Amino acid sequence: MSVRLCVREPRGEPVQIADAVLRIQILGPFRASACQAELPLGPRKQCTLLALLALRAGERVTVEELAEALWGENLPASANALVHTYVARLRRVLEPDAPRHRRNNVISSARGGYRLNVRDEQLDLQAFRTLTRQALALISLRQWEAGWQVFDRAMRAWSDPFLKDLTALLPDHPAIELLRRELVGAALEYVRLGLEHGRACLVLPIAERLALVEPFNEVVQAHCLQALTRTGQRTAALARYTEVQARLRTELNVEPGPQLAAARAEAIEARAEQWSDDVPAGSSRPPWRGPGSVVDDLVGREEDLTRLCGLLRRHRLVTLTGPVGAGKTALALALAEAVRGGYGGGVWVVELSGTASLRGVVDAVAAVLGGTGPSRHVPAGSMSDAAGQPQLLLVLDNAELVIDETAEFVNELLRSSSGIRVVVTSREILGLAYEAVHQVRPLAVGEQDRGNPRRLMESPAVRLFARRAVQLSPTFQLSESNALLVAAICRRVDGLPLAIELAAACLRTDPLRLLLNRLRDPLYALRSTWRGGPRHHGSLYAAAHRSMELLDEAERRCFASLGLVDGEFCVEMAREARRMLPGDDDVPLLLNRLVDKSLLEVCSNPLGRRYRMLRVSRALARDTLNRLGHPPRPSAAGHCIPGC
Repeated sequence: MSVRLCVREPRGEPVQIADAVLRIQILGPFRASACQAELPLGPRKQCTLLALLALRAGERVTVEELAEALWGENLPASANALVHTYVARLRRVLEPDAPRHRRNNVISSARGGYRLNVRDEQLDLQAFRTLTRQALALISLRQWEAGWQVFDRAMRAWSDPFLKDLTALLPDHPAIELLRRELVGAALEYVRLGLEHGRACLVLPIAERLALVEPFNEVVQAHCLQALTRTGQRTAALARYTEVQARLRTELNVEPGPQLAAARAEAIEARAEQWSDDVPAGSSRPPWRGPGSVVDDLVGREEDLTRLCGLLRRHRLVTLTGPVGAGKTALALALAEAVRGGYGGGVWVVELSGTASLRGVVDAVAAVLGGTGPSRHVPAGSMSDAAGQPQLLLVLDNAELVIDETAEFVNELLRSSSGIRVVVTSREILGLAYEAVHQVRPLAVGEQDRGNPRRLMESPAVRLFARRAVQLSPTFQLSESNALLVAAICRRVDGLPLAIELAAACLRTDPLRLLLNRLRDPLYALRSTWRGGPRHHGSLYAAAHRSMELLDEAERRCFASLGLVDGEFCVEMAREARRMLPGDDDVPLLLNRLVDKSLLEVCSNPLGRRYRMLRVSRALARDTLNRLGHPPRPSAAGHCIPGC
């Protein structure tokens, strides 16, 4: 598709591509887009160059500074020439239709260097700074409500609390630390003002984000405790204080200071009705109907929870999607518990795993809302009236087998009522235009720490295994002597929380090394004797096999054939594997469908689009292949070759 450019002189109108303004994002995933399509920025060093220009937008950045950011002290002899080459390539990407000699509107030449010329709305960092200044100016003029709305918009621009992409491109660059301080300072003022004006519910996601970014900052931690307390989460506030206290003692050998102590005292003395602006008067907490919230604290999901709280604050529909056993339900319930204080109508959790039709979805929701008899059989649009409550949070769990029906129901429900927000868990997204999606990934096992038992003991997957193991086998103790074995077990089940907990339960009968050997076939090795959970969580096979019910015949054949492939693979490799079964299908289309249904992952690779499967998914594919009468055998292709 050709792209039409409307260019300008450096101080004129903004650079526009077709009808959309060029946008560059550095406060979240690093990307540049035009016409709502992501632009191919090229190899890492080109991205690094653009990142530094964006970080110092409007300033002259010398060629020497750019070269140092790209190569550090190991400058090649042609460093300056390479910088000019990277700039030329970026200009071609950002202004593709402009004549070569006029591609200097976005990246212009400056004496001895280059300058990025963008308007505030084109670069999220500039938007953040401008909106923050405007907000504080309005608040200083006592225009509180207007200032607050602008401040809230500023906070939305900062989507990644850890600036992971920017830090990876510019490691140890002093400008990154200065930017972090600037972001934290602004966000801390936002939280302080919100607490001061009874907006604890609105600032809680940012307060929790700050607490992750600044684990030793006592002011930040104290504000987070206050936000939890004032949203009715007194127990969570006290638990967080205990964590912070232990961290300060262990890492810094100090006791909590006066601000943290005051926040703890507030939590101890608080009663829910004290904060009537945030928690409805007349009840200790908003109601909760349906399956209860998680009993144990989640492990390794702090960053997920922070991002989800932000998504739910900005969007009325949030879908948690991901592979089998990734912990979507537990995370959704933890999210609902975290924001419960802000929903006067309460939290309503509906389990959809046993439904098979739109009527079944409506009936399941009506049953939780308390409907009986014929009144339960009503259109989705009537559900908001049945709720009869302001700001209700509806959680629809395990919607993958009724995904079309759930999408129809949710669409009608949200269009008919402005007081309801919906969280959905599903292995496949609903596909609605206004849906915000959060990918729930397996827990990290510490791939970079394979030979370091002490570091492995801190990885989320190993911590979860150890916690569950101690619950079921009190004599178990995680130590440096067994951390490598535990990590190997967690890797063998892909870091999936469900599989990790099922594996830990096996310690009642099997020692660690025997358990590791059993997990060569995790699909059939892991079964549960737990009561009270969903039926499909009774074994890893039952949970994984539920994914097969999402597939049509062509998708099932394609998925089964991928059991012949090891490691990452490309489309050609998938085509070769697919030829071993009867039929002639559109393999690229089917691969995309399997990605949509959380059975494949797309992985980044400089050679092009690649796919990979979790070990559990590959075991399921081979099992399916065997049931189709084609026992798995090594593929002639085996792996992708470079350049395929």
